[in-house]
Amino acid sequence: MRWRDVPKIDAHTHVVLHERPDTDLVLNTPDQMLAVMDEHRVEQAVVLPINYPAYFPLTEERQRDWLPANNDRQADLMRESAGRFVAFADCALTGTYADPQRATAEVDRAVGELGLRGVKIHPSNLGVPADDERLLRVIGLDRVLFGTDYPIHPYEQYYAVLDRMRFTPTEVERIAYANAARLLGAA
Repeated sequence: MRWRDVPKIDAHTHVVLHERPDTDLVLNTPDQMLAVMDEHRVEQAVVLPINYPAYFPLTEERQRDWLPANNDRQADLMRESAGRFVAFADCALTGTYADPQRATAEVDRAVGELGLRGVKIHPSNLGVPADDERLLRVIGLDRVLFGTDYPIHPYEQYYAVLDRMRFTPTEVERIAYANAARLLGAA
């Protein structure tokens, strides 16, 4: 079974509206993302925020308070995608949001008022490659999701690895689609 050919929910993507020469982010507009999704049989994509304040072309005043602007844009992306994008909120515990009450209030606003479906938290690395067979079987197949970090890494790069792994057709279906559908309430 080839991963390119199975229906998927990509649990880690980014819509990139502004190119910055000092980052690895390449332009990936909503229309570009939807076209790539169609090409790769991705039915939905979890669109995670870019949590790098200097990335955004905001006025100096808005730059200091970038988090609400980022979450507002995430809500716009989800609303404008006809259900194809599932957007997550950004959070921060630095700068203006070092106060946990203010950070919590913004997450509450993003999820409660804007309707964002989750919160991006960038955890530390496990120290084990994601394709290590011990990791995929140890943490439990129901906890493994297909996610690419697109557009930073192309889909073909993942297919080259995943097609060599010894997943059963049932495991592929669960990782590529069913686990995320259950988590997102789509199943």
